[in-house]
Amino acid sequence: MRRRIRSALPAGLLMAAALLLSSCTAPRPVVTFYGNRTAVEVEAELWCEVNTTALTVSCPPGADTSKDGHLTMSPGQLLHVSVPTEVGDDPWLVVFEYLDAAGQSRQGRTGVFTDGRLAYTLTPPAGGQLSRVEVQSGLIPTQDTNGATVIAASRSWVLVVTPKTTTSNPGS
Repeated sequence: MRRRIRSALPAGLLMAAALLLSSCTAPRPVVTFYGNRTAVEVEAELWCEVNTTALTVSCPPGADTSKDGHLTMSPGQLLHVSVPTEVGDDPWLVVFEYLDAAGQSRQGRTGVFTDGRLAYTLTPPAGGQLSRVEVQSGLIPTQDTNGATVIAASRSWVLVVTPKTTTSNPGS
């Protein structure tokens, strides 16, 4: 009887380990933003499940802004964006908001990267102050309210940029 318990114990442990491993999901990819000598790893704010067989998209009810990254940067500073192969192997792009020299809010975007690149350096237009940068992937065709076909992102990673304030030193 003692022999049966000893041989059943490893089998039971293996089954428990297999159950634990099968219930785990692969971690979602992380995007790295680097600017002002600081790197920030950002989890996806939006992650929709796309079923290409059933032609359905299931998105969470709202974006999870708690996963947004934060950096402090000066006007005109470059921002380096690095994506993992899980993102770079599919089409992706960078959408950004900035304040121009007159303080007006502007928007911009890159073209869609389809060449497998894993990095991009964003230069703010005309020395502008970046305020928000978003990497978008999982691009899918959808229809807008007018019935026109548009391409929407089913995954996004967001960086919020705080303007760097300069402090003057009266003793200098």
